[in-house]
Amino acid sequence: MKSEIYWLTRLDYLQGFFIGLGALSALLVIGYIFYYFREHDYENLVYKKGLVKGFAILSIVSILISCFIPTKNEAMLIIAGDAAYQYVEKDSSLQKIPFKTTELLKEVLDKQIQEIKESK
Repeated sequence: MKSEIYWLTRLDYLQGFFIGLGALSALLVIGYIFYYFREHDYENLVYKKGLVKGFAILSIVSILISCFIPTKNEAMLIIAGDAAYQYVEKDSSLQKIPFKTTELLKEVLDKQIQEIKESK
């Protein structure tokens, strides 16, 4: 349990690492493009093309990974939502509440929709 909580607190830093890695790789690719158009160094072009492709792929993969890593707050919401769902699933008296809640919400929303239509 302690290691799960530790990694939960490190998610923001992990996400920041991947964003930084992706940004640095993207800057290297852009820098190489400017260098290539300025110098036209044809002898090292094959080597540098492979290097640029590698950095471009690293940039894209790093940014995609950072998109799928939740922040600490999002991870806590996911865990809390799962715990609440499991609790509601076990307690039969709580399973009746969502139906009543949805009916109340439906009535309130219908009234607001009618008020909006009448005001137009």
